[in-house]
Amino acid sequence: EPCAEIGPKSPSPATNLGLFDSHLSACITDMKLGMFETVTLHKAKKYAGRLGKDGPAHQRAAELVEALSMLAGSNPTSESEDILDFLLDRVESCEKDCTQFPTLIATAHILLGMAYKRLGDDRVKDSWETAVNVIDNPTSDSEASIKIAGLRRLAHLAIEQEDLEAAHKHATEALKLAESARLPSLVTRSVYTNAKVRMAAGDFVVAEGLLRSCIARLVPVSGRQIVTWDLLDLQDITQTYCGLLEKLTINNQSRKAEADLQSQKLTEIEAKHEVTAQAVESLRASLVEQCFINVFLPNIPLLLQAQY
Repeated sequence: EPCAEIGPKSPSPATNLGLFDSHLSACITDMKLGMFETVTLHKAKKYAGRLGKDGPAHQRAAELVEALSMLAGSNPTSESEDILDFLLDRVESCEKDCTQFPTLIATAHILLGMAYKRLGDDRVKDSWETAVNVIDNPTSDSEASIKIAGLRRLAHLAIEQEDLEAAHKHATEALKLAESARLPSLVTRSVYTNAKVRMAAGDFVVAEGLLRSCIARLVPVSGRQIVTWDLLDLQDITQTYCGLLEKLTINNQSRKAEADLQSQKLTEIEAKHEVTAQAVESLRASLVEQCFINVFLPNIPLLLQAQY
């Protein structure tokens, strides 16, 4: 008897998940390098649609990456009003489809808050408070990362609004969570946020000490490569530290020379790690943050993070 016709075998769920991860990884990497491709994103969405009951949540993750690209201006459809409408829809769809993935819901609210802040909309605070409240007791690095990101944003917003009590509350909570989750980079950033709170309160001595401790954590040991995220933080913290020193005096003597010396040390580090410094410039333009990487790509290769 004739043999039965054998059709092409459908990819397994594991294969589709691998294809989704690889295409979403490519989207994130392209965005960090300023080369975002919508075709790659559409492919990620296509493979997400093949993931059965988990498909909608993965599609929402891809859509949040799309929203981030719109905020960064690397997506053709990046008009502020279009971004806001898109994000409002994403928040609604994430709350519907991602009940098992609170990080995606929280991320949607953080991105919506970023859009509100860009537009000068007072709803920014509500968005970031919702993001923080969505994750009650973090049980993973990704949950801790995104909650800390929300708390730090609320602290900086409170500083802008001169609500130092709220700023202190949010900054302290962020630091406690970063320490309990044992996430060194987030501890450093949270200490930096606390330093900004102390500066706003006029407590410059404590602020200086906190900033010095941050810098000590980030300066690479001789012969070691500094990773991109650390250099980005080191640049921000050094700029704040130098700005503080220039305003202070000791025994009626200006401390500008100390500020110039610290700035020179940073310049030397950037010169020794030129490729990493270039990658930092791309990161700043892309708006991609490490907390988003922890949410979207928990299995991103370490080499990729170190290089870009």
